[in-house]
Amino acid sequence: MSKKIALVMGVANQRSIAWSCVHSFVNSGDWDVIFTYQNDKMKSRVEPLLQHPSVLKGLAYDVNNLEGDFSEQLQNILGNSNKQISAVVHSIAHAKNLKTTPLLETALEDYLQAHEISAYSLISTIKAIQPLLSTTSVGAGSSITALSYLGATKAVPGYNVMGPAKASLESIVRGLAIELAPHRINAISAGPIASLSAKGGIANFNLMKQEMTQRAPLGNVTADQVANTIRFLASDDASGITGQTIFVDGGYSIVGGPAGPREN
Repeated sequence: MSKKIALVMGVANQRSIAWSCVHSFVNSGDWDVIFTYQNDKMKSRVEPLLQHPSVLKGLAYDVNNLEGDFSEQLQNILGNSNKQISAVVHSIAHAKNLKTTPLLETALEDYLQAHEISAYSLISTIKAIQPLLSTTSVGAGSSITALSYLGATKAVPGYNVMGPAKASLESIVRGLAIELAPHRINAISAGPIASLSAKGGIANFNLMKQEMTQRAPLGNVTADQVANTIRFLASDDASGITGQTIFVDGGYSIVGGPAGPREN
């Protein structure tokens, strides 16, 4: 049986959720993976992934130019084998001056850029690759999963303009769920993972992790746990799920009241 193909977008380094997604897919034995990284400066950080025999290719990409040569590059990788993409992971986000600029002080230019990169890029990505998406999976088409965070629905200190951007992303997921059927599209709202962008871009990130560990019923989650949930959504077992934001955060999002000691 030939393997299915996953496209994982936004690999930064071995601490990123996208990196864990690549490993989750290829280690299952059922998937081959194509992944993307931001630019040539990031290439040396992601090259170890290329050593895995189930990783077909790593591609540099520009989120502002996905409708042109990006789809052509993918088509060249797929070749004339009639293979299609059965899973897409969108792990792309950026906001200029996020760490130092409160929401009230955010310039319009920075606001629009955060939305363009973190939310609209999901639309432009799917528009560019839609002809390459599989329509042969049992019960449904391909699975598309976008990475979000609690700041999309709650006011998180220090998350600033990324909160509205992630809210836009989750709304896009719901809208595309109607337009893309039978393809499935969902969002994963993950707990705070110590990725390069999170630690470097979000103020008081370590306090966010500490809060999660203390208050979440299961404690904080790992990138591997998030990645395995994404791989589940790409399976035929999840063929009835679309348009949802699924929290993989140890239960933090359902807790209210002060943190307290746990009873065994």
